[in-house]
Amino acid sequence: MEEFKIQKGEPLSPETIIDLPERSYAQEVLLTPIPFSNRVDVLSDYFKPSSRSLTAKEIAVFLNTSEWNVVKLADKLQASIVPYSTEEEPRYEMYTLEVIQEELEWQKTVKELPEFLSAKKIGSYLNKEYDWVIRNAYEIAAYSEINDSRYKNQAVVYHKDTIEMLRELILHAPPANDWYLQSELEDILGKSTSWIKKRVKDYEIQSSPRTALISGEVVPHYPPEALALLTDLLEEIPPPALDWMTEQGMARELGVDPGWIRARIVPYRNLAEQRLNIGNIPHLHFPPSVFDELTCLLNEVPTAEAGWLTAGEIEKLLSLSDTWVSKRLEPYKDQAVSLRSSVNRPLYHYPPEVVELLRDEAEKLAPPAQDWITKKKMSKILGKHGSWIDLRLSKVHARPEMRRDSLGREFIHYSPFVYQRLHDLMVEERTDKR
Repeated sequence: MEEFKIQKGEPLSPETIIDLPERSYAQEVLLTPIPFSNRVDVLSDYFKPSSRSLTAKEIAVFLNTSEWNVVKLADKLQASIVPYSTEEEPRYEMYTLEVIQEELEWQKTVKELPEFLSAKKIGSYLNKEYDWVIRNAYEIAAYSEINDSRYKNQAVVYHKDTIEMLRELILHAPPANDWYLQSELEDILGKSTSWIKKRVKDYEIQSSPRTALISGEVVPHYPPEALALLTDLLEEIPPPALDWMTEQGMARELGVDPGWIRARIVPYRNLAEQRLNIGNIPHLHFPPSVFDELTCLLNEVPTAEAGWLTAGEIEKLLSLSDTWVSKRLEPYKDQAVSLRSSVNRPLYHYPPEVVELLRDEAEKLAPPAQDWITKKKMSKILGKHGSWIDLRLSKVHARPEMRRDSLGREFIHYSPFVYQRLHDLMVEERTDKR
């Protein structure tokens, strides 16, 4: 298999880039051009759109740049020229001004960035969580290193090329929203994998990279039209929704968690009907009277007093996973009370004494792992056998510590400095063999 590497300049060299066993989906995505519509989908929340298409000259005047520069950028960003009459100058499609403006601002931002950035810093620029940055940096085989002269606590940092590649990945893959994974189509329609695959092939329904809403992974999704078409093939089209609402729609309208709706919708299940939403996709809808009943129930929920916390708030307070917190909250389920949260949503809260009990238990655990790493994980990242790791740990004067993961499990961990020394030894040994 031909080796795949993203060559965007130093320090992405054969000695430092992370080799993946095969080309990942994210790497495949980066090899294709970014559709202009994707840029609009991803960036539309950040700009106020223009009401009409503009000429290159009009865009240049607005951005205080040259007409030639506008044409060059429009071509690079794949903005299309719309049909026009013979007496008019060519006009670009709507949003071209805003997309070019955002691109210029981004180029200026990147130019001013330091050479290396932490995952947290990259996330702040891209409006992404730390875990998303780490996972997708690995997926695109981005170069990383540890340098405590630039960052405290020997944090993992990435070359600034990484933030540009991750931004390209975001532009390639807008949020999934109402797009569907193949497995979701199977669940919704109650049909097998082979049934779905055959029909999307027969009707030439193309998948496209989208960012999954829950996991944040860039994976193939099918457009809303796919579900509409497959449903038409499966059964008769139901009536339009009109003022009927889905569980999700009622949750959005009331500003509550979908689970709160599900817990109270049971008595009204017999009133639900399959109806088409605004995208002509069939979903289970409830009549307006059900929404009115749930609104009354919501108004009866009291507000949480100081000290009462939800499970999610306890997780953040203790820096532990939902698994660890949920397991320890199990004996206190009968003490949980549905109260209005700080964002005016009815959620189950636990009293202060329960919170203190979990805090006391958490304080008995080893310190959190943070940037420290286990031997098993070092072996996986470096692609080296455990015996290779053991032999060289003595050379770097490793001082392991017992630390815990987000599940509260305690393992022997090594500092980022140790990982970096082993990485350097691996590179040195590889160089000596040449």
